[in-house]
Amino acid sequence: IIIFNPHELLYVAKTQALALAAAGYRPPQPQEIQIAGRDGISAFQIELLNMINSDLLSEHNYKLGIKIATALCGGDLEKNTLVDEDWLLSLERQSFIEMVKMPL
Repeated sequence: IIIFNPHELLYVAKTQALALAAAGYRPPQPQEIQIAGRDGISAFQIELLNMINSDLLSEHNYKLGIKIATALCGGDLEKNTLVDEDWLLSLERQSFIEMVKMPL
């Protein structure tokens, strides 16, 4: 919903919240996600190495790709392990912080 008049914002928000409550809205429950784990990271790593050998990727971009693959695949766990959304988010944050610390 787009509110053009800022003086109506609180009223509209309250109305929407009351409508959701009346309709029986409940926040979504945390879900467990099946991850690719080490096997997925290895697949990414092979493709990234092929790209380096073809001069399509720099060494720095390879390191970034491994960090991204680790976050996407759920980290150093077995294939088909169930993890929650918080686990994946923490991996993403950890990878981001490590990438920010890289000189390039």
